[in-house]
Amino acid sequence: MSKYLFFLIILIGSLKSLAQDKPTGPAIQILANWMLHDNKTYTVTENKFKVIETDTVVNESIKYDVFVEVYDSTSTSYTVEWTYDNFLVESNAFSLNQLSSILTGLSIKFKTDELGIFDKLINYNAIQNLIKNNLNSISDQFESTKSYEKFKGWVESEYLVQTNFETKVIKDILQFHQFHGTELYDNETYFGEIQVPNIYGGEPFDTDITFWLEDNDFSSGIFEVKMQEVINSKQLTQATYDFMKNNFSGLEEFTPDNTDLFPTLTKAIFTTASVHESGWVIQSVQTSETRANKTSRIEVRKIELK
Repeated sequence: MSKYLFFLIILIGSLKSLAQDKPTGPAIQILANWMLHDNKTYTVTENKFKVIETDTVVNESIKYDVFVEVYDSTSTSYTVEWTYDNFLVESNAFSLNQLSSILTGLSIKFKTDELGIFDKLINYNAIQNLIKNNLNSISDQFESTKSYEKFKGWVESEYLVQTNFETKVIKDILQFHQFHGTELYDNETYFGEIQVPNIYGGEPFDTDITFWLEDNDFSSGIFEVKMQEVINSKQLTQATYDFMKNNFSGLEEFTPDNTDLFPTLTKAIFTTASVHESGWVIQSVQTSETRANKTSRIEVRKIELK
């Protein structure tokens, strides 16, 4: 998505220049200006809420540290390593607590281009091996073989299938690099459409985006960027309906015969990030809200420099 966004910004800038006066002042470009073995430590906090009308019925959080290091650097790319540690879980879900023990010490290596735009994972086989070994080591912590096998099946589907890992698990990395490569003018608002991954595995969702610079003191070398994403409601509703219809046996009585009777889903994502001119993120907060009828599911992820 980041690479698509970079080229989209160029396109939008071209279209805007035809429709109005050329923006005044210098353009601000957010790019990685890193040296070999540069490193930072971040704290990531993820909170999840389920709200029915005004009542919060689910509230869980997970907090962890990430050591980020530039593992390699060339004229055209960076290789970056994220190492996870110090998990702290606040949840009644036993599986979430066990998941934290599986991920402690996890190292994810990936490439970006020379601007810092995320490109690809490069050590997924090592990630698989670590998770498999850690998963086998905790089997005796479950009350029964059945509960362990259920947990194992979920981990294997989410973490040991590369497409799922790349779209669901590394959201923190994608959020960190979300604005790298962008070139913006102050007091300009940019609009466009991108496609974001379908978490159910089908065709990607069309998504309207709006992004802009805000409250910037350029002399400090810190840029605040904001983005709003609104996912196509019709596509999201249909994909959710199809997934439930095809994967949850025994729930037929709760699933209507067609989507006309299925609750309409909406999803909006709002991200705000403070990024230093060197390309290091100082803080990034992303809030995702999915609504259906009177129920909202809210996820907030905060990445903060220690």
